[in-house]
Amino acid sequence: MADPRDTPITGGNAAFGGPNAEPPSESFPDVTADATVDATVDGAVSAATGPLRAGTGCIGLPGTYYEISEISPFLEELVMGDVMRHVKDVKLGDHLCLAFSHEDEQREVVSAFVSAGLERRERVVYFTDGPASGRVRHWLEDAGIDVTSAMRTGGLDIVSSDDGYLASGRFDADEMITALRREIEASLEAGFTGFRVSGEMSWALRDVPGAEQLEQYERRVTALFAEGLSAAICQYDTRLFPAGRLDALTGSHPDDVRMNALFHDGQLRVVPSFDAAGARVLRVIGTVDHRNTSVLRTILDADSSADVRLDMAGLEFIDVAGLRDLAHTAARLPRGRRLLVLNLAPMLGEVVRLVGWDRTPGLILDSEALPA
Repeated sequence: MADPRDTPITGGNAAFGGPNAEPPSESFPDVTADATVDATVDGAVSAATGPLRAGTGCIGLPGTYYEISEISPFLEELVMGDVMRHVKDVKLGDHLCLAFSHEDEQREVVSAFVSAGLERRERVVYFTDGPASGRVRHWLEDAGIDVTSAMRTGGLDIVSSDDGYLASGRFDADEMITALRREIEASLEAGFTGFRVSGEMSWALRDVPGAEQLEQYERRVTALFAEGLSAAICQYDTRLFPAGRLDALTGSHPDDVRMNALFHDGQLRVVPSFDAAGARVLRVIGTVDHRNTSVLRTILDADSSADVRLDMAGLEFIDVAGLRDLAHTAARLPRGRRLLVLNLAPMLGEVVRLVGWDRTPGLILDSEALPA
C-alpha cells in the first residue's frame, strides 16, 4: 500500500505532503474543501488508525462523522449536563468550583462574579486566604467596581478566612453552614435580592483543626445553595492542592465555573484560560467543522499572545477544513510566533503528520510544544 505521504496534497495554490514537498508558503489561499486533500486524509485515517476508539477525538470529511461505539466520560458529561459553567451564567442556586492554575484566571472569574452580584443587588461576601484584602480590592477596582461604595452600603464584604471559615479557631462544617444560612437571611432582611459568596480554600492546606471535614462540607452545603437564595464559587489553586485531594474537592461540587467563552453556539465552545506559568490558553470544546471554522480562525488570528496556545483536550470532532485551518493559521503568524496545539488526540496528530501539515512553519503539536 502506498504511503500517503508520497501523495502530493494540493489545496488552491499551496502544496502539502510528499517527502520532497516544498514547505508551505507564508501566504495561504482561502480555506475550501479540496477533494484531493479530503480523500487523502480520509485514507490516512484508515491506514493509520483503523477503527476509532472512544476518547480519541474523531475526524471526518466536512459534514461526515465516523461512528464511535461509546463516548468518553468527559464527552458524556458534556452532552448530558453542563459541566462547565461560564461565570456570566452563574445564578442563585449554584454551588460551583473554580479550579484555577494561575492568578489571572482567578482574578477574571472573581471580578465577574462579584460585579454581576452587585449589579443584581445581591449581597456579596469574599473570603480571602489570609489578610490580603488589598489584593482582592485592587482586582475589583480594576474591573470598574466602586469597592468603597459597595462596602459602605453593605453590599460587599471582604473577610479573611481566619474570620470566616475559621472564626472559632477551627473548621466546623456544621458551624459554617449555619453561619452561611444566617448571612443569607440577613441579606434578604436588609433588602438585597440574594446572597453571593466566594472563598479561597487554600487555608485547608495549613495545619488547621477540622480541615479534614472540607469534602463533607462541600457536599452538604450544596443543599443550602440549592434553595435558590444564594450562590457560591469555591476557589482551589491547582498548583497547591495534591491531585488526589483536588479531585475529591472539585468532585464535591455540582459544576465547575470558568471564564466567559469567546464563542459558544451549543456545538463549539472556545474558552480562555491560563496555564500555571500565566500563559493564555484557548480551550476548544465540542465540534469543529465547516460550520464554524471561520469563527475559530478569527479567534486565533485575534490572539495577540507571543505563542497562541490551543488546548484540544475537550475536542469531540474535527473535520478536514478544521485541521487545514490550523495549518493555515500557523503559517500566517509572523516569524517568531507559534501555534501550539496542546492535548491533540494521537490519532489526529498522526493524520497531521501523514499529510505533511506538521511541516508548516510555526505549527507545533503537543509533543513538540516545548518552551522556545
